[in-house]
Amino acid sequence: MLKYCYLLFFYLFTLCSAEPAQFCKYGYGDNQVDFCSGFTLHRNESTNEHNVYVTFTHTRPMKSAKGWSAIGFGEEMKGSLMVIVYGDPASGKSPIVSVRASKGHSQPTLVKKNDFGGGDLRVLSSSWKMNDSPAGTVTAMVSLVCYSCTKWPGTTIAAKTTSQPLIWAWNAVQEFDTFTYDVHLKMHKHHAGNGGWGRFYVNMEHATSKVPHLPSVPFIRPGVTMYAASEDPDILANGILNAMKKWTLNNRALHIHGALMAAAFLLFIPSGVLAMRSGSPKSFKYHWIIQLTAAITILGGMGVGLTLQKKINTAHQIIGLTIVGLLFVQSYLGYKHHMDFIKIHKRTWISHSHIWTGRGVMIAASGNLLLGMSMTGYPRAIMSMAAVFIVLELCGLSFYVWRRGKIAARRRDETEEAAQSLQSHRYFTISEDTDEEASDTEEKDI
Repeated sequence: MLKYCYLLFFYLFTLCSAEPAQFCKYGYGDNQVDFCSGFTLHRNESTNEHNVYVTFTHTRPMKSAKGWSAIGFGEEMKGSLMVIVYGDPASGKSPIVSVRASKGHSQPTLVKKNDFGGGDLRVLSSSWKMNDSPAGTVTAMVSLVCYSCTKWPGTTIAAKTTSQPLIWAWNAVQEFDTFTYDVHLKMHKHHAGNGGWGRFYVNMEHATSKVPHLPSVPFIRPGVTMYAASEDPDILANGILNAMKKWTLNNRALHIHGALMAAAFLLFIPSGVLAMRSGSPKSFKYHWIIQLTAAITILGGMGVGLTLQKKINTAHQIIGLTIVGLLFVQSYLGYKHHMDFIKIHKRTWISHSHIWTGRGVMIAASGNLLLGMSMTGYPRAIMSMAAVFIVLELCGLSFYVWRRGKIAARRRDETEEAAQSLQSHRYFTISEDTDEEASDTEEKDI
């Protein structure tokens, strides 16, 4: 009897330990993306790989046939196994479930059976559901199974990881002339997050069923945003070094662009300010050399950025190009300030324009760096650390400039006092000599 109790306990424990992972975005009320995804894994005895069972839902206006929504395995479109859902709820036909892949950030194409590398994907069900949906909406309900999904030759799909990356994307405005599996899809918005796309991470180990029989499709927990899933990666899942290596190898050009811009605005330009305010006899020489290095770095970063996307249609690009233009203006103002200062030895309106343009550029560039990180989908933890670093750097730089200004002002006051004291001493010395001469003259006259 006790033996059976142990077996029952073990069976129930394995069931509980393999609850489906879930990630949802409930944004319909705010005109944002609204979808849910559930995941269960099970070992395929015949291939020694793992099957992945997926439930995907997407809520949209009941009378609208616009747009599409999608999820995909991987950190980016390249090599991702994507499931894209669209259709017309009023047509009486089931939602289209299009399984696609892409070689880059380009139009995804249909995946054929021989593209799976020995695996396969089957749609188990696809329907529109109005019950339990918000008023005036309908929900696409899709269930599918990817057999031996861990054999997918594109991005890695691992059953042993606690942080499997996935992407989601949506387009709410595309109008379709026809609903076919290979219809051309218009692009999602660029902004990562609720804007147009994002990343999330699933604990595949937790979602793996250990029982011998086949599992059912994952169920969706109403109102639950995340279960065994997160919007931020577990950097300890596969080792910090592996995570960093994987992150930097993905989309190298994008990281080169960000690294160049970060080096210019967070290292070189602040260093140029420190050099100018250092009080060294060669401060101006150090200042323009460092700033020239920053300008070259910025132009290089801009060039890399333009190769990533030649079409200028995001706030990040517009702000970035505006900043580059202002840097040319600021450089001219700096040159003009230097030439005028040599002649008149005091600041003019050009001097103050140079200084305040530089300060504005630094603040705008810092904000644009964070905007670029947001668009790229950096984890919130990394973005928070970057924001803290930027704030501390700007505050520290401001304090240094203020402190050096105080020291310079005190030195000027001391120099002026010394000059006045010397002038007064000379005045009284001359006066005494004059009095003595007058006395001598008077004595002679007497």
